[in-house]
Amino acid sequence: MPGAFCMPAREKRFCPFRVQSVPQGQRRGPRQGAGLHLRHGTGVPWRHRAGLPQASVTLDRYHLVALLTRAVDETRKAETKKATKFKRTRWLWLKNPTNLSEKEKLSLQELLEENAFPLTGKAYGLRLAFQELFKVPRCQAQTAFYEWIGMALASDIHAVVEVAVTFFNAADKILRWFETRISNGFLEGLHSVLQAAKNKARGYSNPQNLIAMSYLLHGKLRPATHTKQRGAVILLFAPVQVKSEDYEALISAVRARDVQQVRRLLESGVHPDLVPNNVHRDQTALMKLVYWGKDPEKDEAIAFLLITHGASLYSSSSSFLHRAGFAGNLGVFRACLKAGSDPNEMLVEQRPLYAALGRYQKHAHVKSRDVPSESRVPERPLMVKELIEAGADVHLPVKENGSKALHIAAYYAFPHCVNILLDAGADLNEQTFDDGYTPLHCALLDDSPECLQTARILLDRGARLDLEDVYNRTVEQMVRQKRY
Repeated sequence: MPGAFCMPAREKRFCPFRVQSVPQGQRRGPRQGAGLHLRHGTGVPWRHRAGLPQASVTLDRYHLVALLTRAVDETRKAETKKATKFKRTRWLWLKNPTNLSEKEKLSLQELLEENAFPLTGKAYGLRLAFQELFKVPRCQAQTAFYEWIGMALASDIHAVVEVAVTFFNAADKILRWFETRISNGFLEGLHSVLQAAKNKARGYSNPQNLIAMSYLLHGKLRPATHTKQRGAVILLFAPVQVKSEDYEALISAVRARDVQQVRRLLESGVHPDLVPNNVHRDQTALMKLVYWGKDPEKDEAIAFLLITHGASLYSSSSSFLHRAGFAGNLGVFRACLKAGSDPNEMLVEQRPLYAALGRYQKHAHVKSRDVPSESRVPERPLMVKELIEAGADVHLPVKENGSKALHIAAYYAFPHCVNILLDAGADLNEQTFDDGYTPLHCALLDDSPECLQTARILLDRGARLDLEDVYNRTVEQMVRQKRY
């Protein structure tokens, strides 16, 4: 497929090249460039600076015609100085005949019949003949080209002879057009987009930033994945072109939990992360699976297939490990861990342990402590256990307020999860940053049977009763205040 890359130029501008049809077997690395076809207006010096010394260069025919057009105009200027009555005829000679109005066609015909500009008329004829050269069959191109060179050299028109010598020296690069058939239109479109971005930014301080923006804009990219580098979250990008029917087929197979059909579609080339332009970019197959989950075994198989075929482990604002934890989708959760998701990664000020213990988000109306009990969400203890086995640290805060996983499990009254965390070494009496609550405080914020059961477990494990929160209340005082 055609592509493009940018590099800084000596004149402090940017030289884009078009790379066409590089067979997989001919890609020998960036320093060799075997099998590449580069298109550029002047081309020759740039391939070495681009690190592609073996690449074949195709000179753009429109730039070649532009050189001849300039030669015609220089000849016209010289002749107009001797015949001032023929001024204001410039565009008659520079336009293509098909772009002339009827009045302009008549005026040009009169000038040619009067032979008012003999040299300009001859140069104009040579320019039209050169344009017709690109219509001849490939097998006749070389003969026709050298015949034109002979006519141009024999014209004794200084500007045209100079152009003919230039063309003769670059004959192989001009004739290669009949093999590659690539033009400058592709890059002109890229250039206009890049210049608009450059003007919008009021310029760029260094070439690297402009090159990065060029790739971002010209590649039609969207945020697709996150990666961590030196503590920062960096957006990576992926192109977003996909056929609607492929997307719908993949989504239907995922909804039906048809593992074999999902495998067939992915192996046929359907990318799991690409969505049509009329669909929100987050509505990928893996995102759908997270909230459609009902069969952990099949969900895990499909999710792992999607990930191994290129599905990102991240959505626009979170990871799929976090999302699967919130949704209680054990299958996708396991597939993400198997694929290498970080069990301690903090995204949007939350760690996966918080997601595994946090608000059950499968239904939008579920809020605050209105959480299904542990018996209704049996995946919670399994997710907590598997996270710890994968390396999750129970001593790390899982929220921005300093809450640990044990605080969350106690607050949501998940007794089995409390036992798992305590067995993993969680601190029974650690207090949060904002309220100063211990896990026991969190468990006794409500008087439901599950909360009281959780509090009993914490007390049996040795929770202290004398620790005060920021309101100077011990657990005993808080319970008396709430009267239960």
